[in-house]
Amino acid sequence: MKHSQLTDAAQAESEAFTKRERFAHYEDITNAVIREYVRIKSLHPVIAQSFDPNPVTASQKLTLDLIGYKIDIEKATEYALKDRLDLQVTWFSLALDKPVSPELREEVIWKCGRIYGARNLAPWRYWRRGSDCAVTTR
Repeated sequence: MKHSQLTDAAQAESEAFTKRERFAHYEDITNAVIREYVRIKSLHPVIAQSFDPNPVTASQKLTLDLIGYKIDIEKATEYALKDRLDLQVTWFSLALDKPVSPELREEVIWKCGRIYGARNLAPWRYWRRGSDCAVTTR
């Protein structure tokens, strides 16, 4: 094999690895955002908290910050999956731990992960942002 062929092969392998790394990063972000969305959706309104005898849920209140984060997730997801009802259904199937086709799952991760990352919606980034660094919604 010639040197140029080896260089081209090495570059193609490097780009593929970078793509795999990027996908893994988007997958982590998307999974974390979906888990946090499901958690927030399961919380009771603050008014109901004072009457909840369960000590586990009593400590978890649906605050305005959580409501804002949920809305940011919804807006970003709507933007990422616009005009693709099949991907929207897939997103909710992922949230409900239902089986989905690998192709649709991958497409949701590529589309949502990119937007979630750009908007700092990963929980570990979102909650660390300063009050002057509002997440933008398009």
